[in-house]
Amino acid sequence: MDPSAILSQLRDLHMPASVSAGQPLSLLVTVLGFIILLSLIGLYYWRRRRCSTALEEALQILAEIELKQKENQSYNGLADLSILMRRVALSRFSRKAVACLHGEAWLDFLNKTGNTAVFIQSPGSYLAEGPYCSSIDLDWEALFFCVKKWMKKVCV
Repeated sequence: MDPSAILSQLRDLHMPASVSAGQPLSLLVTVLGFIILLSLIGLYYWRRRRCSTALEEALQILAEIELKQKENQSYNGLADLSILMRRVALSRFSRKAVACLHGEAWLDFLNKTGNTAVFIQSPGSYLAEGPYCSSIDLDWEALFFCVKKWMKKVCV
């Protein structure tokens, strides 16, 4: 056999058709990705709105306690203030971490979560024992300022 005759019998190489992901599948993945992204954005704003609503309610209750204290000097608002702060703490942190705290441990928790040291010092230190006293003399404005600052820090 002649080698040129053998070569003339060869055919051109044909490449197989390329494999594609397929239009319907890629469109489905794109739509699902978009839906997941929108869901995450919605969840973020829903959680942020819920926290801001809780903060607004807590600040409104704090304003009511502050008003009662200004109108009636014999009113010891520390008990109501302590209850409000516990409610805010329970809404933001686990029950296990907050419910059992009292005294110095409660003040330490407030300092850690608020990234401050005002609750170990006066007037914040009165939150530990003040609710159980019949009458107490303290700087109410400074205490309310500390509590507002703590609430805004915790509810971010």
